[in-house]
Amino acid sequence: NALTILGVLLGVTGVVAMSLTVRETAEGRRLTSSSARQADLAVFARGLSSTTLNLVSRQPNVVAAETRSVLFTRFSTGEGWFDIRLTGVDDLTNRTLDVIELIEGSAPGAGEIALDRSTQELTSVRIGSTVALREAPGSEITYLTISGFTRTAGTLGAGLQNRATGYTTTRDAQQMAGLSGDNYLLDGVTTIVTGNC
Repeated sequence: NALTILGVLLGVTGVVAMSLTVRETAEGRRLTSSSARQADLAVFARGLSSTTLNLVSRQPNVVAAETRSVLFTRFSTGEGWFDIRLTGVDDLTNRTLDVIELIEGSAPGAGEIALDRSTQELTSVRIGSTVALREAPGSEITYLTISGFTRTAGTLGAGLQNRATGYTTTRDAQQMAGLSGDNYLLDGVTTIVTGNC
C-alpha cells in the first residue's frame, strides 16, 4: 500500500518535472533566438543579386534581410582534417541577423580567418596560427591565418556539431567556393503568414 502511494507520487513528480522542463526549454530557446537576432528564414541560392535582396527586403513582413557567401569545406591545423562552415563577411560588427561577436583578436582581412571559439573543442587553434583549407583530398589547399575568435549566440558549438564555424572576407570565401556573388539569404520577419495565398 505504501509502495503504491510512493510509486504514484514519483510518477506524478516525474510528469510535472518533464512538463516544466519542456516549457522552460521552449521559453529559453525563444529568448535566445530573439536576443541573438537569429534569422527566421535562411535559404541557399546561387547568384543572389542586390536586386533580389532589395525585393525581399521590401516585403511587408520582412524586418531585415542579408546575403552572405557560405561554403562547407575542411580545415586542418596539422592535427587532422575537420569540417568547417566558412562564411564570407566583410564587416563582423555591421550585422542585423545572426550577429557575430568578436571576442578576441581582430576581424579577418584578406588571407585571414576568424574562428568560433568552440573550434578549440575539435583541435588546438591560436591567433597567428595558419590553417589549411581544402574541399577534398587532393584538391587545392588554401592557407589562412587565424586573426581572432568569435561567438554567435544561439548556435551550437563545434564539439556538438562536429563542425567548426569560421569567417573570412567575402572575396576569399567566394574565390574558394567558385562563386561570383553571395549564395545565402537570411530573413528576419515579423510574422510568418500561413493559409491560402
